[in-house]
Amino acid sequence: MIFTERKMYTFLDNWKCWANIYLKIHRREVIEMADNKMVNGVNVTELFNTIEAIKDKPDIAKFKFRATNKWINGTHCRATIKDFYGALKEDNSRPPVDYDMDEPPVLLGNNEGRNPVEYLLVALSGCLQEWEGGNQRSLFLCALGSQCLGTIADF
Repeated sequence: MIFTERKMYTFLDNWKCWANIYLKIHRREVIEMADNKMVNGVNVTELFNTIEAIKDKPDIAKFKFRATNKWINGTHCRATIKDFYGALKEDNSRPPVDYDMDEPPVLLGNNEGRNPVEYLLVALSGCLQEWEGGNQRSLFLCALGSQCLGTIADF
C-alpha cells in the first residue's frame, strides 16, 4: 500500500485508528525482519529495542526540550534552541540554532523573520510527519506530505 500524498484534516484521528489496526496486523512481519532493518529511514530493530527498554524503565521516555528567546526590537525577537534532557541524561551534542521571529508589516512588523504562528505550524506539521513516517513500521512510503493552516479570527 503506497500513499503518494495526503493532506491532514479533521479525519486524522480516524486515519490513525486505521493505521494502528493495519500495523497490528502486520507487526508479526516486522518482528521477523533481520537485525537493523531499515523501513522508511527508521531502524525498526532499534525502535523495538527502545520500546522494550521503556517498558522496563519508563523514565527513559521523559524528555525536556528548551528554547530561549530574546527581544530585539519592535515585534522582532530571536529564539535559540540547543540542548535538551532525554533518555536519562543531558544532551549537548547539537550546535545552537537561532530562529528570528517577526511580523509582516501589515501586523506592524518588519519581516525580520517568520511569525511565531508560522513556526508553530511548522512544528505541528513536523510532529505529524514524524508520527506518520516513523510509525509506519511495515509500510514502505514513497512520499508523505501534510498541510497545516493557521487562522487569526475573532474569538
